[in-house]
Amino acid sequence: MLLKGWPLPVHLQRERHLLPAQRRAHAGRRMTRCAMETRPTDELASSLSVPPTVSPPEDLSGQTLDDFRILRRLGSGGMGQVYLAEQISLKRRVALKLLKPELAANPTAMLRFKQEAESAAQVNHANIVQVYSIGQCNGLNYIALEYVEGRNLREYLERKGPPETLLALSLMRQIAAALQRASESGIVHRDVKPENILLTRKGEVKVADFGLSRCLNPDQQPLNLTQSGVTMGTPLYMAPEQVEGKAIDCRTDIYSFGVTCYHMLAGRPPFKGSSAFEVALQHVRAEAEPLQSIRPDLPAELCAMVHKMMAKDPGQRYQTCREILRDLARIRESLSGVTGYLPVQQTQAGITESPRTAGSSLTPLALTPVPITTPMEPPGSRPWLGVAFAASLLLAIGGGLAAGYLRQKGEEPKAEASKSADAGL
Repeated sequence: MLLKGWPLPVHLQRERHLLPAQRRAHAGRRMTRCAMETRPTDELASSLSVPPTVSPPEDLSGQTLDDFRILRRLGSGGMGQVYLAEQISLKRRVALKLLKPELAANPTAMLRFKQEAESAAQVNHANIVQVYSIGQCNGLNYIALEYVEGRNLREYLERKGPPETLLALSLMRQIAAALQRASESGIVHRDVKPENILLTRKGEVKVADFGLSRCLNPDQQPLNLTQSGVTMGTPLYMAPEQVEGKAIDCRTDIYSFGVTCYHMLAGRPPFKGSSAFEVALQHVRAEAEPLQSIRPDLPAELCAMVHKMMAKDPGQRYQTCREILRDLARIRESLSGVTGYLPVQQTQAGITESPRTAGSSLTPLALTPVPITTPMEPPGSRPWLGVAFAASLLLAIGGGLAAGYLRQKGEEPKAEASKSADAGL
């Protein structure tokens, strides 16, 4: 209500000569803007404190949220919707992820949402998706991320099939470099999988979605953000210690990285089952079919590397990704006779290795898709799942898999070919 003699607010002065329809349009745009400034990443912990009070429209495309003009929706996942947006002040494209209102009302979900931004913001690396800002506007919680134009590794494999050796080595090197940098910052990703490995049009790798990561204290004690026994991560790629609800560290990521590499090289994950629970149990007890029997064209050393990464006992795995980088370099050198890695480039046919150096005797390997078949049963006559073992695992897994991943079995984000940095939500 306006008092007689008081001046009109500035926004009403601007609209007083507009037609009614134009006034309504201006009013709608005002309602989508907020006065809150975008928070820098060092203020992430305090920027989300009020649960959302409104439900977002079905599609926010065309609207403005803080400093971001929303262009189009890219996809959706377990935590919310992802949009392609333009940051108005810097005139750059970003991936804008909005948290579901029902999750924002949950303190645990809000803590994970903050942690995703805080974890990724601590790490500055060319192979990790960058966090720009985090905030709240009109009751909507959002995080602005680096926009990665390309496709994720799962989509690449479905379209191209398993890559040849040199390209596989290049992709593995970039993923390992990203995880090593995160580990040096005390961060465990906890959800390494093909959907979270984004490939740019130039063939660069970007590791995305630290939403399930867990920051570690300097003494390597994990912060307990969930109830005891609750497991997280995708069952197809979960480490045995995740399934059993045990303590995790960087070697947990190395296991999931190994399973991802197995999938990339074999054309399928090492374990399959009728339920998430069944797949998770195989990670604890079953042995994967030897990679060499599926891809005899691969170097034996590379196959041995992948199986070492997938060792059931964390003590038998690589202890750091730095060790993985060292062995990858040795394999690469033995193949081509030159040190270092050839860069990857984008062609009309897709991502490929750069031309070989003069004098190289290496013959390029064909990019032949590998049929996806049911994994072989592990050798041995004893049953791999005993009654007592199943009972103990049921207690260890608790409600995590039953409540979460039995529901999410086979779930993949629905997204367009041009993926955002959060397509693996």
